[in-house]
Amino acid sequence: MEWDINLKSNKSENKKRFDPNGVMFLTFIRFLAISVLIVFLAWISEVIFYKDLYEGVKTNDVKDAVQFVEKEYQTNGLNRKIYNIATKDNINIAIFRINSENEIQIVYNGTRSTSEELKSMLNTAVFRLGANATASYGNSNSDGKTVTVVSKSEASGETTYYYGNSFITPVDSTIQVNSLLLLIITFISCIISVVMSFYYSRKIASPMQKMAKSAKQLSNGNLNVEFDGGEYTEMQQLATTLNYSISELKKTNELRKDVLSNVSHELKTPLTMIKSYGEMMRDLHLDDKEKLKQDISVILEESDRLEYLVNDMIDLSKLQSKTMTYNMENFNLAEIIKKLKIFYTSKYKEKGWKINFDCEDVIVHADKKRIEQVMINLINNAINYSKEQKQIDISLKKCGMCYRFSVKDYGIGISAEDQQHIFEKHFRSNNAKRVVVGSGIGLSIVKEICDYHNYKFGVESELGKGSTFFVDFFAVASDQIEEENQNLQNKQLEQKTEQKAIKTRKSRQKLKNWAKIKSIINLFAINLLANNLAKRKSIFKKRCFLFLIS
Repeated sequence: MEWDINLKSNKSENKKRFDPNGVMFLTFIRFLAISVLIVFLAWISEVIFYKDLYEGVKTNDVKDAVQFVEKEYQTNGLNRKIYNIATKDNINIAIFRINSENEIQIVYNGTRSTSEELKSMLNTAVFRLGANATASYGNSNSDGKTVTVVSKSEASGETTYYYGNSFITPVDSTIQVNSLLLLIITFISCIISVVMSFYYSRKIASPMQKMAKSAKQLSNGNLNVEFDGGEYTEMQQLATTLNYSISELKKTNELRKDVLSNVSHELKTPLTMIKSYGEMMRDLHLDDKEKLKQDISVILEESDRLEYLVNDMIDLSKLQSKTMTYNMENFNLAEIIKKLKIFYTSKYKEKGWKINFDCEDVIVHADKKRIEQVMINLINNAINYSKEQKQIDISLKKCGMCYRFSVKDYGIGISAEDQQHIFEKHFRSNNAKRVVVGSGIGLSIVKEICDYHNYKFGVESELGKGSTFFVDFFAVASDQIEEENQNLQNKQLEQKTEQKAIKTRKSRQKLKNWAKIKSIINLFAINLLANNLAKRKSIFKKRCFLFLIS
């Protein structure tokens, strides 16, 4: 029922093409809004500001002309210069001079006005100036509007007035023409804006919509989907990341299947052995102490194997999730190798194995327990894949700036293609047989531990000639060793009191645990005796019954 509901909702989403919150619609609206804003600003500038802007420009032209005349006054060729400016910008220019006796003298008349008209204009200019050095003002009449700028300067008791005047041409007809043109441009711009906004919004939204559809397919469990980022760099980067995630998901699915297959296989064997030998103990060998002892030893060995497998899986999980705690310290690698030599020699010598050890003393700074785990995993891997060639060479020798720990076997070897994946979780070489004991994660643990310590590791192998796994360790300098030892001693002194308290608590806990173990053993012995007596009682009844019948 839930699947039907989701299916209907997906169909309704497909039918709903218009989405007001979609990228395409929002991009279209924003592009269109920008176009409308540009056209609106053009209309505002044409209708409201055009006339004022024109008058301001004309007034500035007159001011510039008056300032030029004042600056160039009493220079050669003044009349020619004034004529050029007046002709260029259509400005009427006049120069007046008033002497100490208040007599008015017209120095230059570039206007069409008479002397009386000029004097009247001068009186108006003097009134407008007042105490200022420069003044500008406008006049309106039936013919139109004029703008006037007057400036004065004083020297040797004389005052000179520089007069500039220009007629402002009416621009109403110009505004009407421009408005008509702007209306046509607005109409065309709106059409172009709608088309271009729709085109670019669709172009921008298209890769996002494709990726959204692909994401829906991915959420439905389709791992064969591929994301296409289009032509935009950011979308391409996102598509690349998602495609990489899909490839990793595929690997995870394959690994999950391998894990289920490998772990079920590895767990099934010890569990079957434990169950079988337990039933044998119960039904057949309860009275035979020698066989009972053998059965118990088999159960313990299989339990150890099961525990080893589970511990490997737990360790790898901690290592990959970065929750593993590392206890870094200085120690001699040769000590670990000597201990492993005793263990493996005693365990495999009777089985016909030849294990050669050759090592040098070297101090490293690392987690001793994890490095020992690395060495054990590499040695076990060599033993598992040595086949009939029961020989292993283990060495620790100086190699350049490092000390190389290597484990060489003479077994089945690894192909060049498989060497690239040999340290991946649950990977087995194609030429490896299923009878090989192991969880398939030992080399993955080696990789995680070496990566944390920044140790170089790898494998050199050839099919049919064996393999050599190696790890390169960095030696610790002598002065660093002394410093570390001193720090260690200080820490040990600080922890003495705390260790005493811990030991006391542990001893008390051991006593409690021992009491619990004793009670469990007693209950087990009582149950064992009761079962034995019940069996003998049933046998005795059967014999009595047969005797009475006979």
